[in-house]
Amino acid sequence: MIDHRCRTVVVGAGVAGCALASRISRTDEVVLIEAGPRVGGAEVPVDVHAALTTPGLRWPGVSARRVAGGPMVEYPMARGVGGGSLVNGLVVDRAVEPLVAEEVGSSEFGPVDRALVAGLGARPVRLSRRRGARYAVSEADLGRVDLRAGAFVRGVVTEESRVAGVEIDSDGGGTVVEADRVVLAAGAFGSPRLLQAARLGGPTVGFGLQDHPSVVVPLAGTGAFDGLVSGAVARFNGVEVLALNRLPDGQSGIAVALLDPASRGRVTADEIDLNLLDDDTDDLARLTAGVISVLERLGDALRTEDLTIGDAVPPRGDPAAVSEWVWSEVANSAPAYTHAAASCSVGVVDARHRVGGVDGLFVVDASTLPAVPTGSSMTAIIDQVELVARGWSSR
Repeated sequence: MIDHRCRTVVVGAGVAGCALASRISRTDEVVLIEAGPRVGGAEVPVDVHAALTTPGLRWPGVSARRVAGGPMVEYPMARGVGGGSLVNGLVVDRAVEPLVAEEVGSSEFGPVDRALVAGLGARPVRLSRRRGARYAVSEADLGRVDLRAGAFVRGVVTEESRVAGVEIDSDGGGTVVEADRVVLAAGAFGSPRLLQAARLGGPTVGFGLQDHPSVVVPLAGTGAFDGLVSGAVARFNGVEVLALNRLPDGQSGIAVALLDPASRGRVTADEIDLNLLDDDTDDLARLTAGVISVLERLGDALRTEDLTIGDAVPPRGDPAAVSEWVWSEVANSAPAYTHAAASCSVGVVDARHRVGGVDGLFVVDASTLPAVPTGSSMTAIIDQVELVARGWSSR
């Protein structure tokens, strides 16, 4: 069993950090450090567009190169106690503590939801909400946790070959928070950068980064809809198709994402290079085929809802033009479908999530998933946390 006197510092109070801190606080003294604020899930709108514009809940100035040779584009990266669960679309595979799962009722469907059900056999999504309000990972039991919100971690502190704690900003200087064990849970971008800054984890830190290549097919037609942004989802031939009843510009659309990309990118101290649609893979061909299939199968169902495919999308009978449009959209548009993962998955941690070369240092978050999840990222991360915590407590 873990010595109950073990002092664990968890860096990052996102989905992994909150879930892990809550779980291991049953046996450990836990300090949870988060750069953003503490905000209750119910205080943040369920509407993902409104949530993303809530002050303080996004890291400013984060950008990524989505394709090789493409421009840097804005990448929405959550901050705050609850992380992505504060600003995402709340879709989960099932109820997994501390999240809940409530299936959307057909009475809540918007026009794009109904078109996807009719044309693609879409099913209702499950949302982590309770009584109509957002239910975030910040609802986890943190009563035994020393939560330090608004504290920025400068780096990992080591003594010889063992972790000693982390350094945080304090009154313009630095203060060391001592620890017997440090767990990095700063996400697919933050955790590898902390390791790189400390020169820990080996030469593959940051490599293996993945995300879902995705495009938003714009729609034209019906008037404004003020209900759920997404209520229905369909999957076929390796793509996920998600209804977007409302976009930030007031229009509507359909997100089409490749579920199991082969492309891999890299995180460095200076740049996030997603390397989506790598020429050495068939990712572009598979995503294009998915988009063409959506265009072919949804025509009648969209017309029933007084919707049409936007003029910017090439006709489905011209696959080369559709492929060019897909590549351009992935390269140049800020993503509406983001699940970065796997940037510490190759040779950085062992089966117990220990970082090689230094005792007492672990990474547990989306960065250590072997690949970008094909289901809910939140569900996959919390499942991983439970496995890790169970393994620790059995020793």
